[in-house]
Amino acid sequence: MKRSLATVLLPLLLPVLACSDEAADLETGADLGVDTAADASLDATDDTSSDVAGDAAADVVLDTADARPQPPAEPDLSPMGGEDRPADVFVPTEYTIEEEWPLAILLHGYGASSFVQRAYLNVPPLVDELGFVLITPDGLVDGRGSRFWNAFPECCDGFGTEVDDVGYLTGLIDEAEERYAIDRERIYFFGHSNGGFMSYRMACELGDRVAGIASLAGSMTAEPDLCPDTGRVHVLQIHGTEDDSVLYSAAEPSADFWAQRDGCGEPSAGENRDLVIARGDETEVLIWDCPDDAQVELWSIVGDGHLPSVNQDFSRQMLSWLFERPRD
Repeated sequence: MKRSLATVLLPLLLPVLACSDEAADLETGADLGVDTAADASLDATDDTSSDVAGDAAADVVLDTADARPQPPAEPDLSPMGGEDRPADVFVPTEYTIEEEWPLAILLHGYGASSFVQRAYLNVPPLVDELGFVLITPDGLVDGRGSRFWNAFPECCDGFGTEVDDVGYLTGLIDEAEERYAIDRERIYFFGHSNGGFMSYRMACELGDRVAGIASLAGSMTAEPDLCPDTGRVHVLQIHGTEDDSVLYSAAEPSADFWAQRDGCGEPSAGENRDLVIARGDETEVLIWDCPDDAQVELWSIVGDGHLPSVNQDFSRQMLSWLFERPRD
């Protein structure tokens, strides 16, 4: 039987990831249950000719505002983000500036790395299959020697560095739009654990640019006053029901926060999904009834924990869900 890279590496990665999340719990001192808010902007005249001239001038201004520099024809595959915080980038083999491509940014969990996260979720092979630009950055290293993202007060800047990860990640979007033919209506963040928390933070801060996010075993900890309403964002929360690091009890409230913001109604059950190895359709789906297409969902992996043994179709299903939902 052919096995995916994730299947082969998962037994090796699980101890590293598990220890990292345990360290996050100790570092932040946060109770990751929902009760404590979880993990870590020419005046008109009667002269017809003036009206026409005014309209033409307005069109010129509009065109100028909408214009953007043409990216290079050949994709630049060098790391992004500068020398201090380089981020790996993956571009489809068939990339061309004649069409626009979705942008997806993968964020690792606490104590992990971009390499570990790519291997666990087996994402790079999907760049060609699904046709998108992928960026995989690394968080800074804290006093414990663990990489982290400064998402919310509860997770995971335990040493108080106050690093501006929102600014850094926003800069990656800006750089990607300069380098590549990016579809500005399809920009996404997705991540595991601390990476899920940070994806939620980017949804809070960049709702006018980010189309959607997916969080695996992360959660939304901010109260409404800490999460400005910058725009509607498609949200996919994925969580193991036996997660004892970022408690499953935080999963539905995380999705419901965005459902309420997006003006959705009550949730209803969808068709189960198969997301983990050798379990069948084990994942229960909850879909919020939203004004437009369903844009908030919770996928509950029944009987699995903080590090689900995801199958080779997991990331394909997650990314396909995102890419089908452009920014409104």
